[in-house]
Amino acid sequence: MIAKLIEELRNLHERPWLIFMTILAIIFSVNTYKWLTEEDPAEETTVEETSMETAAETTTAADPATTEAATPENAAPMPAPKQTEAQSDMAAAPTAAATANTGSAPETRDVSAMAFRFPLDCTYDVDCWTARYMDRGTGRRKQDFQCNAATQDKHKGTDYVIADLASMREGVAVLAAADGTVLRRRDGVEDISARGRDRSTFEGINCGNAVILDHGNGWETQYCHLRRGSIRPSGGEAVKAGDVIGMIGLSGETEYPHLHFMVRKDGLDLDPYDGGVFEQDCNAGDGSLWAEVPRYDPMTLLPVYFTAEQPTNDTVWEGGQSELPADSPALILTGRAFHASEADKWYFTITAPDGSVFFEDRFMINQDKQFYYRFGGKKAPDGGFMPGVWQGEVRVVREEGGAPFIQRTQVRIGG
Repeated sequence: MIAKLIEELRNLHERPWLIFMTILAIIFSVNTYKWLTEEDPAEETTVEETSMETAAETTTAADPATTEAATPENAAPMPAPKQTEAQSDMAAAPTAAATANTGSAPETRDVSAMAFRFPLDCTYDVDCWTARYMDRGTGRRKQDFQCNAATQDKHKGTDYVIADLASMREGVAVLAAADGTVLRRRDGVEDISARGRDRSTFEGINCGNAVILDHGNGWETQYCHLRRGSIRPSGGEAVKAGDVIGMIGLSGETEYPHLHFMVRKDGLDLDPYDGGVFEQDCNAGDGSLWAEVPRYDPMTLLPVYFTAEQPTNDTVWEGGQSELPADSPALILTGRAFHASEADKWYFTITAPDGSVFFEDRFMINQDKQFYYRFGGKKAPDGGFMPGVWQGEVRVVREEGGAPFIQRTQVRIGG
């Protein structure tokens, strides 16, 4: 048999078509193996920037960044931490029943029994917004409860974001969503962005400073990323709906100031917007768990702001200035959004105090982006900027004829 095979190989030069078919078969086999064994790449959150206009040319650059790439809150509830002085008042870890996600709703689940209030002391769409909803898509599919993509794969809660770090320092109160008792709490974790830091830094404290409330009958709520030193109730203390339990912070594995809010019934993660189960199909809930249902937004356009310098991935959450000197090197307008979508049209306008248009730009996004920011502007004209109030507007049009997303701001320059 071996001798026959050798003879056949020697005669291949007389049959070039067989050589060609053999090569094709090898390529097909290798690619099939790769396709069968290769995992999908993890979703990468990117931001895109537009540089200052120089002369008549505008330069655009893409810069990848990660925004909570590993969704720190996804492990529910908080893992039992090592006891430190800052965490010594943590209650015992929940039982296995309280941490399980069985993949099917218990027959005893009755969503009509709860009516949670909004967990922040803020005015929605004025000083707080929704950054991410719960992931309801099965497997690797990413879907919110409305079957849109305003979420992240494996995201078990809802993220409520505030404008910037200045707002965090001023203080935005986190409120108890219902009457309950403090089951667990953790304080003492620093409010530092996770950007560029090793994930091992957050082992056991991904959720940051946090509180879990027990509402009885198997109901729990969890509040993550609270500001260090802001947690008010102690372990075992009873709270009423609307009581302040802490302030929004930047603790744990996160890059922006927000509250990660979770609801559980008998250890099962539920979506408060319709009572549906984590990763068990969108539009499949038993009914809202809210006393008053917050507005749903498929995209969130955050407040825009002016600066004299281009923002970076490390400074984009610092916010802007309300006043700038007339000799500023440039005037830059920055817009930020969660869940920007392919083909969204963005329009930038900066207007001088005399009503003349100082800067205009428009562009279309070429791919979906979980978090996206872009800036545009110009260097200072000869003689500096005109004193007075300058206006800025960012307008995003998602579909022709649809209502645009609009944010406006202003800055006073000079005297």
